[in-house]
Amino acid sequence: MQGNSVVRAEAQHFDGKVWMKELHFYRDELKLFEHHLEKLVSKHPRDLLPKIEHFQNQFIRQHEVLDELLHELRLSEDALFLKKDKSQKIIADPIPDHHELQVRMDRFIDLFTELKNEFVLFVQEL
Repeated sequence: MQGNSVVRAEAQHFDGKVWMKELHFYRDELKLFEHHLEKLVSKHPRDLLPKIEHFQNQFIRQHEVLDELLHELRLSEDALFLKKDKSQKIIADPIPDHHELQVRMDRFIDLFTELKNEFVLFVQEL
């Protein structure tokens, strides 16, 4: 039974590494959106200001959630790392909150995609 537990823990470690890379990608994408938004502020009339502020607030919130997720993933990775032997093989049980992290990652990606689509439509309509 311990072997199955180690396999699950190693799969969680792999998931964590993938999620971290994804979150760094989303962070870079947010920076691009923010840069584009800054250009819009200087080029467009004040009547767009409420919509621009909406996106600015949404981007800030996405950064906050992204940072929270990265922190949680680092904690999970640290917990897995503490469960490795000298050869760096995971030797203990998987992290119990892994499923919750999966749900939170899925939700973040869904919301991020919605925001991205909304922003792209907004920019195209200008």
